[in-house]
Amino acid sequence: MGREFLDLFEAWADSYDQSVEGYDQEYREVFANYEEILNTVATKAGKVVLEFGVGTGNLTKKLLEQGKKVYGIEPSAPMRKKAYEKLGGHVSIEDGDFLQFPLPQEPIDTIVSTYAFHHLTDEEKREAIANYGKLLAKGGKIVFADTAFRDRQAFERAIEEARKRGFHNLADDLQREYYTTLDVLTNLFETNGFTVTFAQHNAFVWVMEAIKQ
Repeated sequence: MGREFLDLFEAWADSYDQSVEGYDQEYREVFANYEEILNTVATKAGKVVLEFGVGTGNLTKKLLEQGKKVYGIEPSAPMRKKAYEKLGGHVSIEDGDFLQFPLPQEPIDTIVSTYAFHHLTDEEKREAIANYGKLLAKGGKIVFADTAFRDRQAFERAIEEARKRGFHNLADDLQREYYTTLDVLTNLFETNGFTVTFAQHNAFVWVMEAIKQ
């Protein structure tokens, strides 16, 4: 359920914001247009939001600035600490993950996440989406931004290109975690009662907006 990668993110907590700002050359393209991606997700979200993978609080900050109420979920204690420092305690951030989490104290209209859903296997993604469908009323949304690929061939090309450029950490990451394809994601959402659209924001990241039918 993604917690097998927790040690990596706890080690990354102190330098994560530098990575998203482009200081890490290997991941520069992954985080290209980062502010635009966050703004897009925040703008698409409704008024009462459940956020998975808060990290250091970058998306959370955008949501709060837009006047939205946020219930945050983050499994990493160092990441939660960074988020609280950034947000000044203006948000609830609980220990949990995509599959096991404390329920918000009121009905939510949107579930959001950025750069995190790939920590789940495709079967775990299916379980998560099915669960979210029970939490959301008709018209409720899931708005995720994450690395995904148009098809399996595009995925293999991305790994090959990373190796050619000497980006071995990126290539290893692509093979270690559970990155998926648009057709798989479409099936997961549609079989659980959502319609979904995708918009590509850089060479790796797509914003997916799924609406409960």
